Amino acid sequence: MTSAILFWASPAVAEPCEMHVWPTNRLDGATMASWAGGVIPALMAGKTDKQIAVLTALLNPTQQVERFKKLDLRAAFGLAADTEIVYHDPIDARWKSSTRNTESRAACYYEFRVDQIMFNRHPLYGKDILAFFTFRDFAAGESITLKSSDRIRTKMPAFPQKIESDPVSVAAAAGLINEAFATDITIFANRIKPRLRKAT
Repeated sequence: MTSAILFWASPAVAEPCEMHVWPTNRLDGATMASWAGGVIPALMAGKTDKQIAVLTALLNPTQQVERFKKLDLRAAFGLAADTEIVYHDPIDARWKSSTRNTESRAACYYEFRVDQIMFNRHPLYGKDILAFFTFRDFAAGESITLKSSDRIRTKMPAFPQKIESDPVSVAAAAGLINEAFATDITIFANRIKPRLRKAT
């Protein structure tokens, strides 16, 4: 008797999506009110270069990535739970306008970039963190199927006019800046979510 050997084909397993993320080195600011004395509070006073020093201390590229990780970008943008998040060094001056900025050929591919962060005081808005973002979806091809660039401003009404130099006051002010940046990201992501659902 000849025995038959049956071969069962394994179902194809879809590759997970990829989201490539770039923080920014573009940190800027506008003139602010005077502050109390102290090393860190002194940085938070007056000239634009001092405000840039604040962002460099609190929201440099490494710390931006930490904010991303705490937020959970998959959940924020409504991406699949198995989406692979890949962090890169800032790419401000080498950004490709119409093609992928990595060598990845993933069939499901997103790019999210922080374009700029500003810490400023505005006569109407008061103190705020203003962030500029770009999101791109390449879907299964090499061309962009969805692109959105936007600026998000989060006011900091609790931010004091003057900050004391003690560690508690400094930490509280730093916390407000970090929280405002996280809120900027969340608002931007919430604007992208419905457009991603329509695209799919």
